[in-house]
Amino acid sequence: MEEERMPLELRRIIDNQRECKANKQLICYRLCAVLQLTNRFYDLESLEYVEENEYESHVYAKFAHGSGIVVTSMDNSWGMIVDIIKQLPET
Repeated sequence: MEEERMPLELRRIIDNQRECKANKQLICYRLCAVLQLTNRFYDLESLEYVEENEYESHVYAKFAHGSGIVVTSMDNSWGMIVDIIKQLPET
């Protein structure tokens, strides 16, 4: 209940501190392995998490015949997974 009354900026700070514990590159590595098992992303070679600063990040997706960028700014780890799946280009 108390969290609902917190100012948005304070809520973001707390969420970011919790996210520090999640290794987003490890999530990308393991998600890549799972996606490679699918017919849609069998040619996905890697997912690399890139954090520009505290508020901006993206995932670089490398395919056998090209690449793409998934915007993940301000995402928590679950949001990042959802964004990767939604934004990955089909090859």
